[in-house]
Amino acid sequence: MRKLGTGEQIGALYGAYFFITLYYSENLFGEPNSDLYRAFLQVIPSQKAWMLFGLSITLFYVVSMIWQHHIVIMFVNVLSGLFFTLIAVTYLFTYPNIGLALYTLVGFKNFQFVFRVSNEHEKHKTDKLKMKMKSKGSLNDYEKEDNNE
Repeated sequence: MRKLGTGEQIGALYGAYFFITLYYSENLFGEPNSDLYRAFLQVIPSQKAWMLFGLSITLFYVVSMIWQHHIVIMFVNVLSGLFFTLIAVTYLFTYPNIGLALYTLVGFKNFQFVFRVSNEHEKHKTDKLKMKMKSKGSLNDYEKEDNNE
């Protein structure tokens, strides 16, 4: 089982928190009293969609812990980064405060993790290819083998 990084843990737990809060506050976005809630509804037009977005992030993190494929890990981190970026944008235009910096930072860390996973996957593929080449002999022997065919 894969251990989640700090940014991933924040994303998974905040997604669950976001889902639970919206689930038990059924009409929080229904008659928004705040510019922030109105901005949320302009980005994604319903509270239920926001609720499902938070839940899906948490579920995808659980899946990525069990199914450790690089595509799944990159997908869930892009999804989480998008989630936090959307929240940060709504904060930026309606209620700029320290929350904006936190959401932006977590979103940035999620996107940074995508690049790290991609680079690790490419390095693993390169190392496998190098091992395959070494098992065939020296580079010169490898080239001779190709010429004989």
